[in-house]
Amino acid sequence: MRYRVKETKSFEYCYIDTYKSAYLGAKSLKAKILKHDPDNRELHLQFDKTLHGKYLGDRSRFEIKFVSVSTEITDCEILAYPVNPIGQELRFGARNGVVPKVLDAFCTSMTNQLKASNTDS
Repeated sequence: MRYRVKETKSFEYCYIDTYKSAYLGAKSLKAKILKHDPDNRELHLQFDKTLHGKYLGDRSRFEIKFVSVSTEITDCEILAYPVNPIGQELRFGARNGVVPKVLDAFCTSMTNQLKASNTDS
C-alpha cells in the first residue's frame, strides 16, 4: 500500500498570496506549523487525528514547496504522508484514505482563503 501522496496544485495567484493562503488555511484547520520559511518557499505542516471535529485516526504531515511558474501562477508541490505520535513517517499500519482526505480539505481551505483575500482587495 502506498502511503505517500505527491501532488502538484496550481493556483492563479502570485507566490506571496499563495503562501499566505496556505499558511492561513493550515491555521484554520488547526495544523501545527513545523517549518515556516517564506524566503526559501517552504512550508511544513502537521495535522492532528481530527479534521472538522471528525476522528480520522492518523496524523498527517505535509511538506510544501512553492514554485513560481509566472508572476501570476504558483505551483504548490505537496508531499503528504501519515506520521506516528512522535512525527516519524508511518511505513505500515496507517489507515487508508486519511492523507488524501486531509489534502483535499487543505486545498479547499487554501482556495477559500485566496477567494476571501481577492474579495477584500
